[in-house]
Amino acid sequence: MVNESRRFAVLLCLTGFAAVSAHSVSFAQPAGQNSAEQSSFLDGATDDRALRWAADQTSITVRTLSADPRYQDYYSAALATFLDGSRIPGTDGMAGTLYAGQIYNVWADASHPLGVWQRTPLDSFRARSARWQVLLDANQLASTTARATK
Repeated sequence: MVNESRRFAVLLCLTGFAAVSAHSVSFAQPAGQNSAEQSSFLDGATDDRALRWAADQTSITVRTLSADPRYQDYYSAALATFLDGSRIPGTDGMAGTLYAGQIYNVWADASHPLGVWQRTPLDSFRARSARWQVLLDANQLASTTARATK
């Protein structure tokens, strides 16, 4: 699970959260439907059809990326960056969000490979003495969920 999560995170970094240019997504739907109607089946996060579609798209993306001769070098560099403990939490839209005097971010590292959602007061962040308060620990949640479903 952890290796798959890291692999997924690195793939997201490599793709820049965008579709791979060599692949275009198409929905086989009846004529006359708009794109929102064509993709509405994806609204069901636990729907078998949506999960199959997501798995198929992930498989296509992995095949496309790994076929590129630069893939392994990019993957290794992205993974090293992802696991680097000296990273600085950012305040941009991806790494953090400023809301009501607090910086919220999702942080993942070797100790928390699935990530933690956390916040710190803006003043402590600016003073370089951030006091992060964990709001949600995905690693702990996954562990608890795994135990509960056994």
